[in-house]
Amino acid sequence: MKARKIIISVLIGVLFALGVIATTFIKNRTYRLKENSYFLNYNLENMTHKEVQEYVQNKINPQFDKVKIKIKVNGHIYSMHPSQINAHFNHNDIFNIAKKRKNDKEIPEVKYDKNKLKKFVKELAEKTKINPTKFKYKKYKNKLMVKAGSAGKEILIDDLIEKIDDSLQNLNFKTITPNFKEIESEESIINLEKIKKEIEVEVKDASFKLVNGKRVYENEIVGIYLDLNEAKKIIKDPKHGIYTLYPHTTQPNVTVAGLQKEHNNPHTPNVLSSFSTNLSANKNSTLDLNRKRNVEIAAAATNGKILLPGEEFSFKDTAGKASGYLEAVTYSQGKKTKGIGGGICQVSSTLFNAALMANMQITQRKSHSRPVGYVAVGRDATYDNSGPDFRFINTRKFPVRIQTNCSNNTLTATIVGTQTPEENYHVAISSKVVSEVNHIRKAVTNVTVTLNGQVVKNTRSFDSSYNTTPAT
Repeated sequence: MKARKIIISVLIGVLFALGVIATTFIKNRTYRLKENSYFLNYNLENMTHKEVQEYVQNKINPQFDKVKIKIKVNGHIYSMHPSQINAHFNHNDIFNIAKKRKNDKEIPEVKYDKNKLKKFVKELAEKTKINPTKFKYKKYKNKLMVKAGSAGKEILIDDLIEKIDDSLQNLNFKTITPNFKEIESEESIINLEKIKKEIEVEVKDASFKLVNGKRVYENEIVGIYLDLNEAKKIIKDPKHGIYTLYPHTTQPNVTVAGLQKEHNNPHTPNVLSSFSTNLSANKNSTLDLNRKRNVEIAAAATNGKILLPGEEFSFKDTAGKASGYLEAVTYSQGKKTKGIGGGICQVSSTLFNAALMANMQITQRKSHSRPVGYVAVGRDATYDNSGPDFRFINTRKFPVRIQTNCSNNTLTATIVGTQTPEENYHVAISSKVVSEVNHIRKAVTNVTVTLNGQVVKNTRSFDSSYNTTPAT
């Protein structure tokens, strides 16, 4: 019974409220504004609610299409008509203000489509956004000009929406200047480590090789080195400013001009032979890079070695005594393993071919336990500090000089000396596999030497034996 009374009371309250609303609506519909009823400068006296509605719709709200909201960004003016976002007054609000006849300056809330305004501001923000700039550097002779980048900026969207709303509500259409937020980027900051990586160059001597009997020169390279400690003292604020750095340079010992001068000198030794092998390495493999470095060390150790007539060359006494070798892949008894100095056999193998072509007397040479990829079968010469050596004798009448050089992923061994008519040999080398049984491949390398078209020596041959079982 008590619950029923409560429900009845609530229903009575609702009906009463609806009655009040209906009464108010009927009064507004029939009420006619008094004299001196104004909204802003618009005279609404003696108008009914319906007439005010039509007047607002046809006379007052169209004014929003005649004004502009102006926004100044980066020196440019962007504008929009309030009507673009459906800006308008509610006729009920204006009717009630005019009905008071107290303050003709009172302004009701300006209604508008908030989604359209947000869309307009977002598009403006995207259009006017200034992206960050990257730091830059430029080489100029022995200087390096470095300029910090700049942060970007973008309109604060909510802040501008608030300012446009304020402009609408106060009917104040002065030009709006929005606030911005800064857009930072790591790429704007001067990165000395990146500059160092990109500009540094390893010094390289000029070199040459024989192609179809003609000398082909490779230019020398001036070394460039950037001292980070020195650079950091100069660049105190890597986010701002322009700076001048002075990278260190290292001049090569051998230039193309110097080589050409030497080669064009009749008293300078001639190229007797030259042989090259590929020295590429996987940059993502530490062992591969270590192997390449080992080859470079061994080549540097043998480079410039001079042999007098009858003097014997020993790879063990030259490259074998070098220091700084790194751990790389090597083979022991046919099995793949790691060892200090792995890869230097490429130098002994390349030099073996150059020595054959210069008609040197090979006194000690042994093939690898497994085939290698940088020379043909039978053309390799292994070396082990505790095992086989590679050796040959200068059988010429004059001294010879060994030149071993690594450049552009190529290892070249050259033997230079005095070319005399009576020693103008032509050497032909041929290798072939003679048998392969139970994963043991045997090959023979034959060397034929001719002088002026006449065979002078064709009895030299070298045996090779390889294990072709897949490496483990």
